[in-house]
Amino acid sequence: MKESLLKDVQKSPAFGILIVTYEVCDISVTENLMTFTQFHDSTSESVCTQFLSCENILSEFSSADAESIAQLIISELRDDNLDVSKLAGFSSDGASVMVGKCSGVTTRKGFYIRL
Repeated sequence: MKESLLKDVQKSPAFGILIVTYEVCDISVTENLMTFTQFHDSTSESVCTQFLSCENILSEFSSADAESIAQLIISELRDDNLDVSKLAGFSSDGASVMVGKCSGVTTRKGFYIRL
């Protein structure tokens, strides 16, 4: 099912991502990064928003800071063979770790969004 979704996103001239983070404060102590993608589906001739992934940031990094989140997002997109240069939109909860003008995710090297 994910393969079909990725093929549709890859065919689209551009795509966007919606990032949601949430912390689980039980004994597991996880910081989850949920990623959704939005793209134009040429088959249905409509804009589609689909779930892409859910990753525990702390399973690969020691903290859920902007650098770690940016690296995880870029890594996920590349692992899914999605062309980062076609990333045309980024949406999040507005937290400074995501969109802070000095050190947020969107300021990180390799995370350029063409508008």
